[in-house]
Amino acid sequence: MSLKSQFIRLSEKYFALHLFLLTIHLMRQRQSDAIKVFADALVMLFRNQLWRTHLRVVVFFNFFRELPAVLSLRKKILHLLPGFRNQLQMVSFPANITKNHANRFLKDYYLRHPFRIFHLKEQWIYLTGFLGIVFNNFKIHPASIHGKWDKRNPYLLGSYHAQTMEAWMRAVHSDETALIRLIDSRQYLLVHHWFNYFHWLTETLPRLWQVREKLNGYVVVLPENLRTVEFVQLTLKALGVKNLLYLKEGAVVRVKNLTLVENKPYCNHYDAAMMRKIGQFFVNHVKNADINIPDFGTKIFISRKKAARRKLTNEAEAETLLAGFGFHPLTVEDFSFFEQVKILSSVTHLIGMHGAGLTNMLFMPQGGKVLELHRELHSKNDLHSDVYWKLADALGHDYYYQFCEAADKNEDFFTVNYTVDLELLKKNVEQMVNTPIVLSTVS
Repeated sequence: MSLKSQFIRLSEKYFALHLFLLTIHLMRQRQSDAIKVFADALVMLFRNQLWRTHLRVVVFFNFFRELPAVLSLRKKILHLLPGFRNQLQMVSFPANITKNHANRFLKDYYLRHPFRIFHLKEQWIYLTGFLGIVFNNFKIHPASIHGKWDKRNPYLLGSYHAQTMEAWMRAVHSDETALIRLIDSRQYLLVHHWFNYFHWLTETLPRLWQVREKLNGYVVVLPENLRTVEFVQLTLKALGVKNLLYLKEGAVVRVKNLTLVENKPYCNHYDAAMMRKIGQFFVNHVKNADINIPDFGTKIFISRKKAARRKLTNEAEAETLLAGFGFHPLTVEDFSFFEQVKILSSVTHLIGMHGAGLTNMLFMPQGGKVLELHRELHSKNDLHSDVYWKLADALGHDYYYQFCEAADKNEDFFTVNYTVDLELLKKNVEQMVNTPIVLSTVS
């Protein structure tokens, strides 16, 4: 590696050095505005250090907040406070929980904060496939991001500010074509952040749902790459969204009139009543539609054969075992969004690996049963994502779990393959199917 390449890589690791190089580059390009470039860089550096200091404080306090004794005490206090009691969402323990796993499900409650709606003037938006960040005066609006208090990934949160402000610096001081100014007389709506199937259905759609009665008065701003995503287009059409503005990846946008629906602070917090209504809305939407699908019955195993990552190494054996209990494999990639909704609307038992396919429990009749195959935890660095446990509970389903050995313990949580213990799977499924169910729907 050349000395220049080493220096560039070092600058990407250390923000101050990276900013210094960027500032020199922009000052050379805009010599007449060199002082303005330098002044903006100083403010950017100062604000970034404040942001990172804030994150360090958050991580410090989260260490104590996550202690089992503190979690228990906090729950008792919240029960006693009238202002919080109505917002306290208790989560039922998994139906098949064992004593040796009890400590993995200690966070059995959360606060349901209502989505706040902000009507903002003279704001900037930084828009990518994964980010929809509102900012002004080098400060990020906290309602436009989630995870501000997430102790697991301070690096990700720290990068939000650096990435957003660098894009602004380049747009304002370098490439004028990267800077977009929207029509002043229109009212724009931003509900986008951190895109994929799970996040779209459980974060973006609830934010749209919050303003669904007024959608015709807004222009919804989305990144260009969502224009061709099938489930995005179908859900927008079903909700009656007509005014859309797609912007290129990495766009920096100046907007005079912006409505921002607050993002959730955590992706594993749900408004239970809202999520059930959203699920039922799409079930009702496809009920009378002319959609022809195979008969999958009421028991589904979501296959990841066609997934790019995170597969079962012994899926064939698992499918054979599950077939004995009446489970049919479903490869979601083979079906449209509305077809998946229709299939799942009749499903009472759902099994799948931790992944986006499990989000389809949203369309099951309330009172179903969901078994999640999750990566086994061997160290504090192994992530236990409880988003589907809490989603199942919010939707009124019984949740079951099974931890599976990773094919490679050193591989990343989001890509690693699992090997499922077939004997344990048989035991869990027997418990799952032999427990009576009581189904209901949302009116």
